[in-house]
Amino acid sequence: MVILLVAIVALCWKIGPLIRVLYTNWTIAKQLRVPIIITPFVPKSPLWKYVQSLLPVHLPYYLANLLQFTRVMRDNWMYHERYTIYKDYGEVFALVTPTGVEVYIANVEAARQVLTRGRDFPKQIELMGKL
Repeated sequence: MVILLVAIVALCWKIGPLIRVLYTNWTIAKQLRVPIIITPFVPKSPLWKYVQSLLPVHLPYYLANLLQFTRVMRDNWMYHERYTIYKDYGEVFALVTPTGVEVYIANVEAARQVLTRGRDFPKQIELMGKL
């Protein structure tokens, strides 16, 4: 019984900060007024890469609905999903991760505005350097 209690306390000790960060990022994404997908993993983290290797390529329907974030967390998800995810969520949606909020846009004109108005839409320098 004591071991179970210690395990629960240790789990809460680790999960508490994650929930707080996800909640903070969710409140930021909520201000955008777009559909939101929340994931407890960072897409490029080694932990997610390991968990992803354990998941089947196509999850059963009931599990896929429960774990919607797995659609956008797989490598090359944009290639595999194509436009279907935008049919489900709209032309703009936000992905909330522990490290921040990522916004995905399927509208060319909206994407052009985001890319050209640098002061209004701050971007990660390391990603923009590749463009």
